[in-house]
Amino acid sequence: MCGYLLFLPKILHDTKELQKEINSLAGKLDRTFAVTDELVFKDAKRDEAVRKAYKYLAALHENCSQLIQTIEDTGTILREIRDLEEQIENETSKKTLSNLERILGDYRAIKQENVSLLSRSRET
Repeated sequence: MCGYLLFLPKILHDTKELQKEINSLAGKLDRTFAVTDELVFKDAKRDEAVRKAYKYLAALHENCSQLIQTIEDTGTILREIRDLEEQIENETSKKTLSNLERILGDYRAIKQENVSLLSRSRET
């Protein structure tokens, strides 16, 4: 857990920076597509080659959008993995604490039993 906490501020900063970059790129992609779409669409009505280029442009835009979505999904999955790793570490820590408490209880019981046996042996 300590290792995770040491890197948490850097992880959060990096995540925010990546999200900003993704948002910026997605915005640029959409603006570029809108301008290009308008320009190419006008000529696509008159020219078969431009019509083909327009179809490729639309397919490229869709592929880029899917790529951005995949990157965002990957980021979400990685955050979930980090959260699960932290939960595992916390649960492991709790189990260790529980085991230590049980061992301490056993130690006290044995110590009490030793005192009892010692006093009985002195009586005989």
